[in-house]
Amino acid sequence: MILVVIFIIFFYFLTPTSAQAGSFSGQLYEDPDAIPIGFGTSSDNPCDGKITSPIAGAGFKPKAIRTGEEGVGYFMGETYTVTTSTNNIDYKVVLQLPYPPEDPANAWQCACNANPLDPYQCVYTNQDPTKYTSLNFFIKRANTNNNAWWQVLGGSIYSKYHIQSFIPYSELPGYCNTTPGCVPALIDSDIDMNMESPGFAFTNQGKISTSQTTGNVFLHTTTSRSNAIQANAMSFDLPEEGYNYFYKKMQKEAINLPSSQKPVPSTNPGIYLHEGNFTINDLNSWHVTNSEQIIVFINGDLNIDDTSGTDQQIITVEKGNIGFLAFIVHGNINISANVGHTNATFNPRTANAPLVEGVFITDKIIRIDGLQDVSDKKFIGAGTFVGWEGIQLNRSFAVPGDNSVNNQEPAEVFIFRPDLTVNIPGKMKSAHFYAREIQPKSLQ
Repeated sequence: MILVVIFIIFFYFLTPTSAQAGSFSGQLYEDPDAIPIGFGTSSDNPCDGKITSPIAGAGFKPKAIRTGEEGVGYFMGETYTVTTSTNNIDYKVVLQLPYPPEDPANAWQCACNANPLDPYQCVYTNQDPTKYTSLNFFIKRANTNNNAWWQVLGGSIYSKYHIQSFIPYSELPGYCNTTPGCVPALIDSDIDMNMESPGFAFTNQGKISTSQTTGNVFLHTTTSRSNAIQANAMSFDLPEEGYNYFYKKMQKEAINLPSSQKPVPSTNPGIYLHEGNFTINDLNSWHVTNSEQIIVFINGDLNIDDTSGTDQQIITVEKGNIGFLAFIVHGNINISANVGHTNATFNPRTANAPLVEGVFITDKIIRIDGLQDVSDKKFIGAGTFVGWEGIQLNRSFAVPGDNSVNNQEPAEVFIFRPDLTVNIPGKMKSAHFYAREIQPKSLQ
């Protein structure tokens, strides 16, 4: 009898079991005012909105994703279904909207729970396929035909999702390619006009769009690159190094910085910590000499402003020697609409053109604010700008009834500073190792 019981127990444990399959389904509605249900704005929370305007989902792609699994669903009219292999509760349910949109002046974008880096991707995280009868998505119409654009001088661009800057190019007069001094390219030569100095655009899960006309690509020009022109990369492996990563390495050496006045380090690099929001403006502007190295951790937002509104340099780093400045921010980096050059045609290669310089790293969003219905100031920044949840560029030279200046000048210009890369203090550097098994070969 004992032997029989033991055999049954072993048989029970050795019998394979299969995970029960599940599914997500719901409807697609138009409601620009839809909001997440529950506390906060976490993408774990489903959205709630009006269900009076159902939208047929032709061209929309629903997915259910978790580690080791990606299921692609389908639409029948306004109803979608996507099947899962298990009933686990950690699925990311994604609705990918058409991109580039067929009609940029009337494009579909997510009204609720949009991916911060991609308004064409609606996301619900940590979802249970057994919890909801309907997991609905809500979208809105948006005019993405604003022809404001941005440009990089030297260096490269990395994005987890889409990179978009529509270069104004036309055979008609009044566009960038027919305007003296305007270079119709996303990435142009560095400020010294060195050949081959423009870098490349890298995206991991998105598309690179430099023209609203299919087939046109304006990454570089032949005057700036003689090889690998228009080359780009559609995947990369970039480690995410943010506030916690760097602070863990340097917290023992961090000195409290009680105010937003620039410190004078006694040794290099000077490492500082500020708790709470941190504001730098024309009344306490920072100028880091080429003999100083400063790293500032901000456990809050970094706000950059120009209260005078007179095109002031707010944060600068002197070139040469070992000069270095980095702000590593746990919150957002907000650059006021007041920071910039009033003259839209201001040449970014002019001496002292950048009004904000340094290395700016945030766990959240870098936001360059603009104004409504007036021509914005031209933003020129130099250094490295990293927003792990995105970079929002809101400048435009358009005024009601007139977009012509946008066709001739970029609203934001970012200048690569290779000296800041060379001068990175050793405490910020790290080595990343990747090991993988390869097929062994016999030595002859």
